[in-house]
Amino acid sequence: RSEAPEGQMETDYIPGTSLFVRKDVIDQIGLLDEDFFMYSEDLDWSLRARKAGYSLVYFSSTVLLHDTPYGKTSDRPSLKRIWFKYKNYFRGVHLIVRKHFTFWEKVVWYVKLPFSLVFTFIYEVV
Repeated sequence: RSEAPEGQMETDYIPGTSLFVRKDVIDQIGLLDEDFFMYSEDLDWSLRARKAGYSLVYFSSTVLLHDTPYGKTSDRPSLKRIWFKYKNYFRGVHLIVRKHFTFWEKVVWYVKLPFSLVFTFIYEVV
């Protein structure tokens, strides 16, 4: 592991929307896990890369535009779309917890889960 050069910062996580990686890293830790369907596959990959001893670095001067399915903030998603989004999100997070957390970290996460679900629903719907 080395210090990141000027203009670069080491981080714990790289979003999949901006992931650039060398082939030798993929050869060692593999591709994104196909058990994930939207959400958290990039977090899993980042955790595996760090566990293998790789540094995750982002370039602070880089700008990335990521399009979303909603054109304006006034476009309200339907309850069906919200359900689909968060069902997949929490499924992905559950896989992260199952693969990477210790027993006690799992206990804490599952105790916090109902509160997260309530606040998420309030934020999206209200």
